[in-house]
Amino acid sequence: MDDDRLLVQVADEHKNLRDLIAQLVERRTDVRLAKATPQGFIGARATTRIQPDVLILRVPPYEDVAEHAQKYRDSAPDARIIGFYESVEQKQAMDESGVDVTLELSKGVEALSAEVRKNVAAPAQEIIAEVFDEAKQQAND
Repeated sequence: MDDDRLLVQVADEHKNLRDLIAQLVERRTDVRLAKATPQGFIGARATTRIQPDVLILRVPPYEDVAEHAQKYRDSAPDARIIGFYESVEQKQAMDESGVDVTLELSKGVEALSAEVRKNVAAPAQEIIAEVFDEAKQQAND
């Protein structure tokens, strides 16, 4: 049976944050979660295998954002990439590396959880929804 829902992968080294983002993704009926993986080599290898429509990525501040983003872009050239950033420098590196949408990540899982609860149907989810809609349209073209 064909499944026309968008395939989403979450790549982040922190399990709690990966799980939180995965839970948000799984609430949508028009997407399916392919995998929640650590970022880096394991995540990029999984991305090559999975070929998601949308990749949600966070690179820790001590890692080379441009290198990681490029690794993921090369692993899934057709995926729409949503990147969470923690600093202006990370945002700039993501923008320059072909990350399609960047979202600011408050420090810590608790801060992100509070932001998600406060804005359940607001900015971040709307942006993600737009990316999902755009990726679905591209897949249908």
